[in-house]
Amino acid sequence: MVEMNNPISYVHHSDTYRAGEIIFLQGSVCNYIAYVETGSIAIRTTTTEGREFIIQTIGKQEYFGDVLILSGERIYLGNVVAMEFTILHFFEESNFLLMLSKCPNELSNYIKQLAKKSYDFKQQVKLLSTSSLRDRILMYLRSRYLLEQSNIIPLKMTKEVWATRLNVQRPSLSRELKFMKQEGLIEYDRHTITLKTKGLGKD
Repeated sequence: MVEMNNPISYVHHSDTYRAGEIIFLQGSVCNYIAYVETGSIAIRTTTTEGREFIIQTIGKQEYFGDVLILSGERIYLGNVVAMEFTILHFFEESNFLLMLSKCPNELSNYIKQLAKKSYDFKQQVKLLSTSSLRDRILMYLRSRYLLEQSNIIPLKMTKEVWATRLNVQRPSLSRELKFMKQEGLIEYDRHTITLKTKGLGKD
């Protein structure tokens, strides 16, 4: 018997992917909304100058393909690549919408994900409107400081992903972080960045 309040009941098919495996190619048609049960994926593209960068990363318990499907713009903007061993569940549009109507907890989770995507997009626009890399870094860190209510900010993305969001190459980001540390604006390790009083703009 189908459990109507179990999201898995509405899945069309599931598949597993190795780290580095291409799931979908840039320019291919998106036919399903996918849910990441475990693992993570990245959507990568290459500029006309040959520079590769990450458009988006999607982690465990997140959806992708939903914006493409529901907007009617069903073409992938980059290669969809598994960043580690990943299990995906695929929904047809009609079953995805039916699942949301029958599973209130999943509907709530999905709305929160949409809100997060909207916030991230607005923050991205704000960051890219700032010409100085240092100002972009500080703007991002100060926004995280307000959210975390702590000057010790956990790094929840790789430097590659962060560099993409700041629209710079990873070496440029690493170099600027080093300069900021030398100037007493920040301290950092592999997992956190600490905004010093000077970095908070309170000196």
